[in-house]
Amino acid sequence: MNAIKTLTAAALAAAVSLPVSAAVINVNTVGGIWNNVVGGANVSGIGTNEIRWGITSGQQSGYRFDGNAPVNNLDINDIFTVGDITHFNYPIGSGSGITQAQLNISVNLDIDGNPATNGGPFTFTFLHNETPNTGGGNCCNDIVNFQNLVTSDTFVIDGTLYTMELIGFLQNGNPTTSFSTIEGQANTAQLRARFTAAVPEPGTLALLGLGLAGLGFSRRKKA
Repeated sequence: MNAIKTLTAAALAAAVSLPVSAAVINVNTVGGIWNNVVGGANVSGIGTNEIRWGITSGQQSGYRFDGNAPVNNLDINDIFTVGDITHFNYPIGSGSGITQAQLNISVNLDIDGNPATNGGPFTFTFLHNETPNTGGGNCCNDIVNFQNLVTSDTFVIDGTLYTMELIGFLQNGNPTTSFSTIEGQANTAQLRARFTAAVPEPGTLALLGLGLAGLGFSRRKKA
């Protein structure tokens, strides 16, 4: 009896505390569009993968997102490149730069052969430190970073809850949470992500079921 109680308690503890630790994740397609831009003048491209802004007689500043797919045989918590973000930093008029923008990422994926019932769009906010100027001289770099820890809405596959997290950028092989672009240039960074899940593995549920069944059998036998 004590052994069965111990087994059941251990299974309950595992079910509460252990995340999913194994899965085969295939990212089939990735797309992204920009929305909800804050600030900026002459903003164009809202609802597409490339936005531009700024008052200028030359090129405007902007962002472009290019999805990276397919990416196959990922596991839970594996870090991968979900896409490339290119920042165009060109001289623009004072006060015509943006301060933030939202990137909506849509992902077509399957986990253990089961297609996602909700592949987005997942919304992530980026902060932008624009250094507006009218050209000439050695201007300051513009800086792109995350607003905070960026976690997507939860989505369901085969009854399990998953989340996609953006964890930072990768530039020249180095991980970072922000990147800067020299005035008059375009700069590309890889946007890094991972999938997480916080539900028990099937083995844990089986152990829990075995413990509860054994406990019920023991009680019936005692009665």
